[in-house]
Amino acid sequence: MADIAIAQSNREFHLNKLAKTPSELDMADQGPLREEYPASWAILADKGYQGLHRNLRAITPTKRPAGGVLTVSEMDVNDKIASDRVIIEIFFGRLKTLWSVVGDTFKWKRDNYDIYFQSCVAFTNVHIRFMPLRAEDGHDLHRLVNGLISTGQKKKAKRAGSVAMSRDKRKRRLSAMYANGETFQLSAEMEYDESEDGSCIFD
Repeated sequence: MADIAIAQSNREFHLNKLAKTPSELDMADQGPLREEYPASWAILADKGYQGLHRNLRAITPTKRPAGGVLTVSEMDVNDKIASDRVIIEIFFGRLKTLWSVVGDTFKWKRDNYDIYFQSCVAFTNVHIRFMPLRAEDGHDLHRLVNGLISTGQKKKAKRAGSVAMSRDKRKRRLSAMYANGETFQLSAEMEYDESEDGSCIFD
């Protein structure tokens, strides 16, 4: 599922967290989309969230049009957004380096993830008070993300190899049955287990 789809499916959660408190409604707010969302603070997002502004007060970089170029003003805004987002990447680098439960594949009960994540964020904030964020933390985030992507690709390749091997074994088994002159029928009601990738490999 794409990141923007996940964000849209959690729209009510984000609206609740972005809502200004009564005392904040009178605070100066010169940010983008303030007229469309006067009672909401904004989210800074990357280009993968294009269109999110239709659901939330989301500030995203402007994508270069096909065959065109960005204006000087658009490039300036993109640079400012990128600069502000750096601190976010640095924070997540520290978070994921400190706590493997949020920096690696989560294998426990999904319903418990929120409490673990919130606890790790709270502990990270305390850690930062004693050890301020550094640029190296951002590099750690990229290293961890690249590692997860590599692991995911390896698992996908291994799964594809297993499916191919199962199909090959089945072909050889059926070929042997035909060679021995055996006949068989596959009933429409025959039960079989469907694999996660939808290959419907018979046992």
